[in-house]
Amino acid sequence: MHVTGLVLAGGYSQRMGKDKSALVLPDGRSLLQRQVALLHQSGIHEVLVARRRDQTAAPVAARTIFDIVHDRGPLAGIAAGLATIREGVLVVIAVDMPFMTATTLRAMIAVASPSRGVVPHRGASIECLVGVYPRTLAKLAAQRVAAGQLRVREFAALAEGMGRAMSWEIPPWCLPEFRNWNRPEDVQAR
Repeated sequence: MHVTGLVLAGGYSQRMGKDKSALVLPDGRSLLQRQVALLHQSGIHEVLVARRRDQTAAPVAARTIFDIVHDRGPLAGIAAGLATIREGVLVVIAVDMPFMTATTLRAMIAVASPSRGVVPHRGASIECLVGVYPRTLAKLAAQRVAAGQLRVREFAALAEGMGRAMSWEIPPWCLPEFRNWNRPEDVQAR
């Protein structure tokens, strides 16, 4: 199965007050550099970064793509990623999830197939900014962005309902990996 990675890094980071992808970790890497490296560590050779056209380019070993429609949120980045790949699945991770591990990403990839992705769940709650989405969802993602139906959770739930994604209950031991950094306090709490 062909697997491509995608880092969602096109947000405005309004609550953070600065571009989250450029936040520097204790090891000196930016969050974006960490996420690209994480996807590579997960066995993914081709990695994309979804950004806004007005963002400063970052030095990473990944190809930059742009949201299919400007200012439409993470689903526009996912849609751009799905439109870019020719086959297989797209492993998506938000740039602001500094605790995610390659072990968890590999576990999700292991249960995916070219026609069925993986959507992490925490009980009834969908954790859709990390997941595996098959290329077969490209049309649905583009249609929803064009229609202004931008909630990634709704897109993921539709994918599950269509049988193009399976629900994957997050094991309790890896729940902390799904935390993200939205505000400066989140970074300080590490």
